[in-house]
Amino acid sequence: MAQRWQVLQEQEVQHLHDATLRLLSETGVVFHSQTALELLRSHGATVEGRTAHLPPRLVKWAVEACPREVVLHGRDPRRDVFLGRGAIHYTSCFGPIRVRGLGEAETRPATLDDLRRFTLLCDALDNVAYCLFHVRPHEVPAQWHDVYCAATMLQITGKHIHFSQDTAANTDLLIALGEVAAADAGCKGPVFSMGGCPSSPLVYTEDVCSKLLKAVPRGIPFLIVSGAMAGGTSPATLAGTLLVQNAEVLAGVTLAQIVRPGAPLLYGAFSGGMDMRTGAFVMGGPELALMQAATAQLCDLYGIPFGYGSGGWTDAQEPNVQAGLEKACTLLAAALSGAEVIHSALGGMLGGAEIADYAQMMVDDELCSMVNRYLQGIQVSEDTLALGLIREAGPGGQFVDATHTARWFRREHFLPRLLERGPGGDPLAGILARAEERARTLLDTHRPMALSQAAAAEIDRLVQHAVERGA
Repeated sequence: MAQRWQVLQEQEVQHLHDATLRLLSETGVVFHSQTALELLRSHGATVEGRTAHLPPRLVKWAVEACPREVVLHGRDPRRDVFLGRGAIHYTSCFGPIRVRGLGEAETRPATLDDLRRFTLLCDALDNVAYCLFHVRPHEVPAQWHDVYCAATMLQITGKHIHFSQDTAANTDLLIALGEVAAADAGCKGPVFSMGGCPSSPLVYTEDVCSKLLKAVPRGIPFLIVSGAMAGGTSPATLAGTLLVQNAEVLAGVTLAQIVRPGAPLLYGAFSGGMDMRTGAFVMGGPELALMQAATAQLCDLYGIPFGYGSGGWTDAQEPNVQAGLEKACTLLAAALSGAEVIHSALGGMLGGAEIADYAQMMVDDELCSMVNRYLQGIQVSEDTLALGLIREAGPGGQFVDATHTARWFRREHFLPRLLERGPGGDPLAGILARAEERARTLLDTHRPMALSQAAAAEIDRLVQHAVERGA
């Protein structure tokens, strides 16, 4: 891609950075963790009660300590994800509580079997770079969601998995599960990442601090993700929301680098607008796309990989025109702006992240492939210009049977699996029918990289022991 979409001028990016340093120093950030406060104090922060005022020199040191490249390992080394090199990646979705299954007209509560099936699809689809906890199984007690999701997915996919947690309660167990899977595959690094979301505006809970303080010392890639909501938890202006978001992320970066200098960190953001008529977070609006573009520019300034961007989102409740518009706009904007990881882009997510739809997931995959073609741009060379071929055909000639055409058309032309390109009946119905057929085929035929029986049994034992002890 020759040139990225940028929404901020260079001087505006610098102005935003300078304002972030002032906010962190003058207003500070609340940390509900005495350990975090003591670490920050020992490195020059001024602590008043639970508020840490971070001096600019400390924040600058922390940013410079961050590695410019981060590897997200999978059990299958061919699936490793290299961030910091400018490539665009997509992930599955996180956390829907309802599912629209294949051949099902209505949504229903998500199940553990849905998690298995969605994970199998994620493993099969090349466009999925790494996997999230795709759904929240309703039959699993809420306090064990993260444990059952991790244990299930580690046994199915060879790709990297991000462990999302509602609380820090199961952090040690999750790390143990991941270490079993990594050892089974002989991996050099963790096959999972962890992360935390500060509470906007400018608060780190004890829970988020606990996750960070346990994961970072072990070298586990850690995502610091802000979800400031313009007009709700941050100013209505997008610039003000960017300021809150950036301060929250850099505060976490500072703490993490104090804990372990050189710790692999990723900048994450899903900040967007609040619908002032309803108070709901707007997932498919242009505010999300603009925030992603600006965040990519901040990541360029800091040299921190943008490892948890957002796009391909919609507020639509079912696959329809609205879903297509919102998903296409937010996904393409994030990709063109250089968000290295566009999370939840490829999970069939609908209804403001409440629904996972199998057919929509296949449509999402098609959309990601289209965006990939945009990102490839146009290659100009003697061969692609084909000047000699044009001379040979001459005015009024044709190129259908040319060897050059056979050699190039699959590389140059996007060939859809699902989209309609001819006359017929209802295009949406046709697309969804083909999407369901493709999902069924993948579920029936894809064979993932399995854990050894010993490793699978050990994971099951650890889960069972924890559940029995905690019951």
